[in-house]
Amino acid sequence: MQSVPNIRKFLLGAGLLGAAILGQVSLRSGAAASSLLAGAPLLLSAAAFAALLRRPLAQPQPRLAPPMNWRDWDVRVVAALVGAALVLSVVAWAILDVAAPSARFWNLYAAALGLAVAAPLVALVMERRRGRRAVAWPWLAALGGIVALAALVRLVHLTALPFGLWYDEAANGLEALRVLNESQYRPVYTDGVNATGHYLFLVAAALKWFGVN
Repeated sequence: MQSVPNIRKFLLGAGLLGAAILGQVSLRSGAAASSLLAGAPLLLSAAAFAALLRRPLAQPQPRLAPPMNWRDWDVRVVAALVGAALVLSVVAWAILDVAAPSARFWNLYAAALGLAVAAPLVALVMERRRGRRAVAWPWLAALGGIVALAALVRLVHLTALPFGLWYDEAANGLEALRVLNESQYRPVYTDGVNATGHYLFLVAAALKWFGVN
């Protein structure tokens, strides 16, 4: 018999979401407790998810991935990567100056992001080497097909369609040019165009690789 969601689970999720939003607001304002407010929802979510995994299921359920054994060295490697990513994220938040983010902050943040992305990739590679069935590959193939179809629709007749840029895209391009031309301009968030630093860095990389046209 499947469990029915109750109001406590909803309130827990709503509370974590509210704490995450409060952490983002305090992080933007430069409050002293911003690191704690931004990191606490992530840690609580991880603890709740770990507790959920330890609960026995009423009946066998299909798995998207093979069961994990914490005694396996590959599982410990993946856990170490995730843990290192969390530690680097907390350190980056602790030294963040929202008004003028330093190069050290961005280096720590990039390292944390790289470790977080590497963890599931390492897990897939290790699963294949251990001879386990990689159930995730069909999902990855489906995702690749969706991305390829979306790219085909958007890239056909790219020189003629669309006819031009709207104000928002043009403003984002100007901000991305500032990122390329001004070595000290590394914003976390820009009020003028309502864009995050991640997006501006991607636009700046595209302008650098493919040129401004």
